[in-house]
Amino acid sequence: MEEKATEVLGAEVMAKLDQANWKERLSGMETATSAVRRMTRDMIPCQVIVRIIARKPGLKDNNFQVHPGFNTTILVSPTKR
Repeated sequence: MEEKATEVLGAEVMAKLDQANWKERLSGMETATSAVRRMTRDMIPCQVIVRIIARKPGLKDNNFQVHPGFNTTILVSPTKR
C-alpha cells in the first residue's frame, strides 16, 4: 500500500503527511487533494488514499486547518467523475 501511495502522490507528499509540524501536514494534504482532483475516476486508488490519510495522526488530527483537508480528499476520491 505504501508503495502504491508513493507512486500516486509522490514521496514528498507522503513525507509531509507524516510530519509532526501541522504546517507541513497541511501542505501535504493540499498537494494530495490537488493530485486527486487532477486524476480521472479510473485512476484514483480510493482504498489506498483513505488508508494513507487514516494513518497517525490521520483522522484524529487535532489541527483545525489540517483536519478538513482529510475529509475533502476522502470525499473527492470516490465521487470524482
